[in-house]
Amino acid sequence: MKGKSLLFEYKKIEFLFNLNLQFFSKKNISKAGLEIQCRVENERLKMLIGELYRSGSIIGDGSSMAAANQEVLTGCLIKGKNHIKKIEERIINLNKIIKKEKLNESDLKFANELLEKMKKSLKGEYK
Repeated sequence: MKGKSLLFEYKKIEFLFNLNLQFFSKKNISKAGLEIQCRVENERLKMLIGELYRSGSIIGDGSSMAAANQEVLTGCLIKGKNHIKKIEERIINLNKIIKKEKLNESDLKFANELLEKMKKSLKGEYK
């Protein structure tokens, strides 16, 4: 019985931790988005990640790229939003971050990989 109670306490703490992170983050970001944000240092890059990973997303990995990819493949909007346009705008934002911000090596690598993922989503090739 003790093991179950410890597991319950752990799950409860994990839930509260995630709830607090979402409450204090600037946007309603998903758990996946929070985990990605923790891996980058640049604040503008973190904000962009928050815009791409919203909580409550249900398509693919829950990213805007997955939603845009679905829209390209089906021609239908997801939840009445145009994710293709959103990704086009975020590509512009990300290019500005790459060119103007002083990104460390890890953030620059991540930003370039994210840029490629966004471009693939506009072709219906996002996985």
